[in-house]
Amino acid sequence: MWYIILFIILLFYFKNFLIALFITALVFVIISLFQGIFSATNRDDPHEKLNTDNYSISKTPSRPTTSTTATNSVIKSVRKTEYKIINNDSVFDDNLNYYKYRCKAKYSETGRNRTVELTAFSEKDAKLELSNRGFEEPMSVSAIAFPRPTEAQIDYCRDLGILIPKNACKEDVRALISKHLNNDSIPNPELLQYATDMKIGLSYYIGKKELYDYIFDCLELRDKIAFFAFSIYRFVTNDRYGNLYRHPKKAIFYEFADEKIEDKSFIKSMNSYDGSSLRYFGTINVNGNTYSNGGSKTKLAYKEVITFLDKKKIL
Repeated sequence: MWYIILFIILLFYFKNFLIALFITALVFVIISLFQGIFSATNRDDPHEKLNTDNYSISKTPSRPTTSTTATNSVIKSVRKTEYKIINNDSVFDDNLNYYKYRCKAKYSETGRNRTVELTAFSEKDAKLELSNRGFEEPMSVSAIAFPRPTEAQIDYCRDLGILIPKNACKEDVRALISKHLNNDSIPNPELLQYATDMKIGLSYYIGKKELYDYIFDCLELRDKIAFFAFSIYRFVTNDRYGNLYRHPKKAIFYEFADEKIEDKSFIKSMNSYDGSSLRYFGTINVNGNTYSNGGSKTKLAYKEVITFLDKKKIL
C-alpha cells in the first residue's frame, strides 16, 4: 500500500516514529477527502426527474430472459438526447402556440355589434368560435398581445435564478417556473406539434412531464385511448417519432380506440395512469442508474394494448 511506503520514507527522513505516523495519517485523510468530493461531483443524481422522450432506448435487456413479451420485467438502457426551445412567429412578446384576438361582430340574439376577446390558433379558428357563440358576419378579427408577466412572477424568477426571455408573457413565465420547480426538461418538438395539431394551447417553454400530463388531461376519450396505445407502442418499439396525429400508423391506434371506447374496465385502468407516466414503462437504466417509476406494465390497460398491437404485428 502507498501509505506504508510513505510511512517508511518519512520514518527514514525524520527518524521519529510519531512524526512519520502523524504526517502519513494526515496525507491519507486529505487524499481520501478529495477523492470523495470528486466522485460526488461526477455521480448521476439518483433523484433526477426522468423524461424519456429525451432518450433513445436500447432494447437490449440487462439480463437473460426466457420470454420476449413486452410485459416482462426487462431493464432498458437509454441515452440522453437534447432538444432546443421552439420559438413562435408572433409579433408580440410571447412564445405560445396560439393567439389572442380582439373581435367585433354582430350578436345574432340582439342584432347589435359587440367586441369580445378570445384565444384561437388562427383567424379562421377565431371566426369559427365567434359563429359558435352566436355571432354573425361581418366579423373583424385582430391579434393582440397576451398579458405581461406580473411583478410577483418576475420577483419569484429572480429568487429562483430563472432568466426571463424577452418573448415571454405571463403564461410563458408560469411555464418556466413550473419547469424549474419540477426539474423538468425540454420536450420532443414533435409532441409539441401534436398538441398544436390537437388544438391544445400551451407555452413552448413547457416542460416534458407537464406537457404529457396536460395532453392526457385535455384529449377527448377516443383521442386519449389512441394516445395511450401510441405511447406504449413508441416505448416498446423504440419509435421516437412523437406526433400521433401525423404518424403513418395512426389508423391502427384509432382502431384500438374504437374497440375500447365503451369498455369501462379498460377505461378505468387507463385513467389510473398519469400523463407523465406514459414517457416510459416499467424500469429503465440511465447512465448506470435504475429508475422504476415508469407506467405500470402489469395493469389491464397496458396488457390489452400489447395484445392488440401484437396481433397487428407492429411490435
